Amino acid sequence: MGPGSPSFVEDSVAKFVEVRDFLTKEVSEMSMPWKPLPARSGYFMMADISECKHLIPEKYFLTHDYEPKGPEPTNIKKVEMWMPGTNRVPADLAFARWMGIEKGVTMMPNCFFYRNGSKHVKENYVRLAICKKIDAVKGVCEKLRKIKI
Repeated sequence: MGPGSPSFVEDSVAKFVEVRDFLTKEVSEMSMPWKPLPARSGYFMMADISECKHLIPEKYFLTHDYEPKGPEPTNIKKVEMWMPGTNRVPADLAFARWMGIEKGVTMMPNCFFYRNGSKHVKENYVRLAICKKIDAVKGVCEKLRKIKI
């Protein structure tokens, strides 16, 4: 980069802010009843999925074996988490798996940032990456807007 050009950090921050602002607006305007949380910095922004729990198919709450059986076995290692004192998968993990398997959109459940069995685990939030290129995020938002509620 030459004189007068933004530094790598300045350029990265500008791109993250563009994606964060776009994603915040998109999530706020979708028919799915999730809500973006304000994010000032970082690689992710959070969305509150409290109002989406009724949309998640029950199978994602009951088991970690949720994929359709195909002719080829998968070698996917799954993180198995349960809400403390229950045999129920956390809602954010169920939501993220539903989105990935059935809607083709990946996101990270916030419960992965807690020790398995922690009494402090929160299950109402997913993390959305803002460290992606804006065109990729626009494509994901197109998929998300097609979800019928």
